[in-house]
Amino acid sequence: MRHLQPATIGTLDVHAMTSEQKQVQIKLTRAPALPMAPAEGVLEHLERVQESEGACLGVRSCWHINNSDRVQEVRLVPHSHRTCAVQPGDSAEARAGQHAQGTDGMLERGARVAHVRAEPDVSADSLAQPRLGHGMGRVTVLIFHRPASAGEPELVRLLGSVRDELAARHAELFRNAGATGVRVVDEWHENLAFGGVLTKLAPARGGVIVLSGGAVPLLTLRDASRLVEVAAADEPLALTNNRYSSDVCAVALAQSLRRLPALPTDNALPRWLEERAGYSVAELTARERLALDLDTPQDVALAALAPAAPAWLRSAARSARLAVPRRGELHDLARDPHGELLVFGRSGSATLRWLENNVRCRVRFLAEERGLRASTPLAIGGATQRPGRQKRPRATLGLLLDQGGPESLAQFVGELAHGAIIDSRVLLAHHLGGDESSWPDAADRFASDLQRPAEVSDPWLRALTESAARSELPIVLGGHSLVGPGIPLMLRA
Repeated sequence: MRHLQPATIGTLDVHAMTSEQKQVQIKLTRAPALPMAPAEGVLEHLERVQESEGACLGVRSCWHINNSDRVQEVRLVPHSHRTCAVQPGDSAEARAGQHAQGTDGMLERGARVAHVRAEPDVSADSLAQPRLGHGMGRVTVLIFHRPASAGEPELVRLLGSVRDELAARHAELFRNAGATGVRVVDEWHENLAFGGVLTKLAPARGGVIVLSGGAVPLLTLRDASRLVEVAAADEPLALTNNRYSSDVCAVALAQSLRRLPALPTDNALPRWLEERAGYSVAELTARERLALDLDTPQDVALAALAPAAPAWLRSAARSARLAVPRRGELHDLARDPHGELLVFGRSGSATLRWLENNVRCRVRFLAEERGLRASTPLAIGGATQRPGRQKRPRATLGLLLDQGGPESLAQFVGELAHGAIIDSRVLLAHHLGGDESSWPDAADRFASDLQRPAEVSDPWLRALTESAARSELPIVLGGHSLVGPGIPLMLRA
């Protein structure tokens, strides 16, 4: 760096309280600065940058100020954190990327400005933000939901009414998050499998968000905004609550779904996207909160226990008098250092970790048939068969019931533990196969979950339910939510 010598460029007359004149020497001076731009113009530029939510060279804002109804707080600091090159101007289109912009002038490239701003939170969601391109902002939401008819059993109609309300609230939530269109689709559309329906309905332009009517009742506006953002990307990206058993999935470049095979449900969609279509699939944070679905009336009772449960959902559970059977007994067992709890079914490591950290009793943990609905050969290009070419789901507790019958459930639980939380769908798959059409109907399953054996018409399931309901030990039967996100809700202090 060249050393600057002091220089005198002139003298100024300074009049004090007396008539005496003094000469003032000015050192280290330079050429006069160019006029500054009016403050109003600078503020207008900053406002445009904020409104574009940081669309610059693929870098996106993670503040979510507008989407979360919050006010941005900018702290004053004594000095800037860093300097960076002056950014080129945005395209005229809002949210457009800048990768196609021409070369800037030498003076603009050489200038550097200081950034003085609030530090954004660094989270998993803020990393690897998608890049939005020209004309790719359109996002369609498809909610697969079949309303219950007037002639169906009471428990089926009850669940249907709750899911009707949830579908309406999800539609409003995604519109507020920026989706351009929301459509509620009958899940039995033209007698096609889920994959066939989605192939027909996938938009030719933009992205799509797919969810079922009972999925993710604890979804927030922030979650919905992230899903909309990924669906609007111009590259093969997908975002889901669970890559191995999806309930909600955002898919960019939705025309890729025109090649989707006839998947039986939406659970396997992320696996097909990742393993067959070349997509990068990420998961939303707070998987435990977003793993809860309303697949049975018992799930409504579980969701109502969540601290983040909306008021309407708690009111629905209270009005229908829905409760998890024998929850108080299981709660006491979890705090007994001499007790032992059996957890059986499609549970995972996150649930086991929670149990290890939050209950005092011993835990016998049998995680079985995870991916029961998601591991379809259509999604992963051929399923690995078990020894002996056995395709039917198999479960250790199911093998015991094969010997003693469903009425022996309480006996076997008593030999293993002092109480149990059991995924009865795994037992049904072991007994009748993985095809749900061969299982007892929904009304039977719902009544079994609530331990109402008199309302169960299927003999095998009725005997299983009677054994659990009449046992001296607390045994609760249910579905995937019961043995997953439902465990912390039931057993927390």
